[in-house]
Amino acid sequence: MSRPGPPVATSLRPLVDLHREAAIVVDADAAILAANARAAVALGAYGGAGTLFDLVAETPEEIVELLRRVIDGTGTMPVGLTLRRDGRIEPRILRGAGIGTHDGRATCLLVMSTALADAPWDEQSLREKAADLSRLNAQLVEAKQRAEEANQSKTEFLARVSHELRTPLNAIIGFSEMMSQGMFGAIEPPRYAAYVRDILVSGRHLLELVNDVLDLSKIEAGKMTLREAEIDLPMFVPQIIRLVEKAAAEKQLTLEVKLADELPRLSADQRAVRQMLLNLLSNAIKFTLPGGSVSLAIAMKADRLTIAVKDTGIGIAPENIAGCFRPFDQVDNVLTRRFEGSGLGLAITKALIELHGGEIDLVSTVGVGTKVTLLFPRTRTGGNAI
Repeated sequence: MSRPGPPVATSLRPLVDLHREAAIVVDADAAILAANARAAVALGAYGGAGTLFDLVAETPEEIVELLRRVIDGTGTMPVGLTLRRDGRIEPRILRGAGIGTHDGRATCLLVMSTALADAPWDEQSLREKAADLSRLNAQLVEAKQRAEEANQSKTEFLARVSHELRTPLNAIIGFSEMMSQGMFGAIEPPRYAAYVRDILVSGRHLLELVNDVLDLSKIEAGKMTLREAEIDLPMFVPQIIRLVEKAAAEKQLTLEVKLADELPRLSADQRAVRQMLLNLLSNAIKFTLPGGSVSLAIAMKADRLTIAVKDTGIGIAPENIAGCFRPFDQVDNVLTRRFEGSGLGLAITKALIELHGGEIDLVSTVGVGTKVTLLFPRTRTGGNAI
């Protein structure tokens, strides 16, 4: 019984559909991300191959090395691989070209020729194939450039709009604060005071969203500069906890902090670390129902500083975890629709930890809770304990 074929990434479909021959897109780990109709038939005949490991006779090490050369190289190159089918090995040539990244993964396009025994490769044929591939490369480069220009335009537009919104928002927040405090006298009738408080809360929420959009735009444009400092974590963490204690108390949540003994100083951008921790703690508090618990734990594990935020909240389904790190994505769950949020918190946190050379890990179970861990590299601790 054959296995299902590889999942097809819709955004990659135009790249493979340009070819009359069987064409596939693979990532650096040999996973097949997309295939045109001719390749899909061939892959199905190979038992629904999901990776090149299922498809070719070479060892995984040889395949990964070949893909690395294709992805890192310029232009195109012949890739000598032999396809396996029904116990027989058919010699084939796969032409390859690196095509940038997709969902954060380096990828390349491979075009499978017909069997060598059936395809005489005379000089004219080679010229025609080279010309075809050259045209394809030009189309791919042009498409990639258009996509990058569109993304840059989007980033600049969001930044401009956000800047324009901040000025009136600051006025709205400032004047509503003055009115809610009765600075120039009581507001009559009393119902108006409640309206002013709603205006203040809504204004602050919108300003937070604008600030998040600005931060993300700056990161995407490569204009975020880290201001390195030595952070004393046992002194720094209580400042963060004080900012979220009230929100946790209002939901009757248990807020716990666990700091390992002899933590090293963290060399990082203090504002960025504060924002990452506030994003994670705020999310944990927001998505945890009353009576639950949220914890922050910091320790050294395998020469890396780890900061983990764990909650007993509603959890995230496995198929939704990847989307959590995409800007403006939120878990599509009936429960989460009750909670406000821009969907930028985890995207910004991921971008900031990666700017520090680190990683983010998310583990979650629906109805049990979520644990998000920031992993800083050894180079940012220096091994000097406080």
